[in-house]
Amino acid sequence: AVMAVGQKDILRYPSRRAIRGNFFLPTLASILRTNIDGAPTRIEIILNTKKNPAELQNQAPDAMSKMISAAGQLSQRLEKQGMPQKLINIGVGKGNPKMVNLVFRKYIPFSPVDVKKEATDEQ
Repeated sequence: AVMAVGQKDILRYPSRRAIRGNFFLPTLASILRTNIDGAPTRIEIILNTKKNPAELQNQAPDAMSKMISAAGQLSQRLEKQGMPQKLINIGVGKGNPKMVNLVFRKYIPFSPVDVKKEATDEQ
């Protein structure tokens, strides 16, 4: 749905058919930018291959390069809809190539801990 050109949502009603376009990306980006419990949602997109990605990288680097390029295009489309780059993670995994796994997680920024300060606070 992310990469579909001219996305269409066809809803059938008893008496008519409604067609709307370009709904998926703006809706997804809006939902992911929404703060839930004070934090935005992060999306992880995993493209699947039949082979182990490490084996594929060694045996067919051109095929892996195409997958990485497709992943970059997914990321660019999401960024154009307003998704911050830090909230998008794209990878490659072993699985059904016809499926794409989407994982949604609460975004918690990394903050290094000052070990010296913690030791002083504990005393």
